[in-house]
Order: sequence, then C-alpha cells, then structure tokens
Amino acid sequence: MNQAIVQHILEATNRNCIAEKGLRGPTKKFEEKDVMCFIAAIVRICGKRMETITEYFKDQPSQSFGKNRFENFRKFLDFDCDQLLQIFNENLANLVSVGGHSSVDESMWRFYGE
Repeated sequence: MNQAIVQHILEATNRNCIAEKGLRGPTKKFEEKDVMCFIAAIVRICGKRMETITEYFKDQPSQSFGKNRFENFRKFLDFDCDQLLQIFNENLANLVSVGGHSSVDESMWRFYGE
C-alpha cells in the first residue's frame, strides 16, 4: 500500500469525521495504523465467509482495532476516487520506464489479414 494513498484516505476520513462530529463520531482521530488495520480486516473478511461482522473480531489477539473501531472507520470512510486514481497512475508511471530501444512482439498487434 502506497504511503500517498494511505495519507489521502486518512486525511479525507478524518475530515469527514470532524464534519460529522455532531453524529457521535469517534473520540480520537484515526491514525495511519487504523487505515492499515481496516484494509487487513477487509482482506480477512473477503477471504473467509462468516455470518456476521462480529465473528471476524472474536479471535482477534489484539483489540487495538476491534469491531467498534472498524465500524466507526467504515462509517466515516471517505476518499476522492479521482485523486486516488491520479496517485495510482503516477506510481505506475514511476515503475515503468521505456528505454531508447523498445521491441514489439507480433502477437501484440491485431491481425486484420486473411
């Protein structure tokens, strides 16, 4: 997970949380580790089907990110898809560099012949 993406999600979620303060938001601001714990919980939930959300948190060794914190984060989760895509594209552009010599395989071109 890229640091810029985590920071964007964290800032947008905390901003949303402050805006909704009258709706009994969490008592403390979310931190970077909360974003990572939330993503880990989502991966766990996607990988193993259970009846209720509570079942995923029953055997948690650490209660630093328990069911209530998960629910609060999910409730206030906010981000700008366009900005996330821009960050993702910039990171992808940094990973790929086309040199002075590029080769194209014939299988990469669509064939319109007989």
